[in-house]
Amino acid sequence: LEKLGCAVVHGEPVLLTGETGNGKTASVQHLAARTGNNLVVINMSQQSDSSDLIGGFKPQDVIQLMKPIYESFELLFKESFSVTKNAGFLKKVQICWRQKEWTTLLQAMLHISRKMSTKAWIRLRHELEKLSQQIKQIEDSFAFTFVEGSLVSAV
Repeated sequence: LEKLGCAVVHGEPVLLTGETGNGKTASVQHLAARTGNNLVVINMSQQSDSSDLIGGFKPQDVIQLMKPIYESFELLFKESFSVTKNAGFLKKVQICWRQKEWTTLLQAMLHISRKMSTKAWIRLRHELEKLSQQIKQIEDSFAFTFVEGSLVSAV
């Protein structure tokens, strides 16, 4: 631990090797806590590859693309309109969501967003139009999105 501390003080890199459960990670965590340093633990194994560290493109289901926009729409709708008076519409939107009727859901959300002129609604409308184009291309397949690896996230 003392040698490890000296290496940290002098800014020297250290590679710790050994069997699983020897306390390598615990020692470094202890040292980081004692010295007030930020520590990001990246566990590696023989199955690790560069995409684990750097990141890479991973398939993304349509629901993952839809979810943040759907949630934004629901929140904005409830802020802008009476939930009681529009319960029927909201129920239809929720049914479309549960049944994964993406095209119908997008059309309904776009219809409402085109009637509104606030910055939030205009921003949402642009996101919906962009998403609508993406959905047309990938309806029965996967989209790919870049997912950061642990090293990139740590930096």
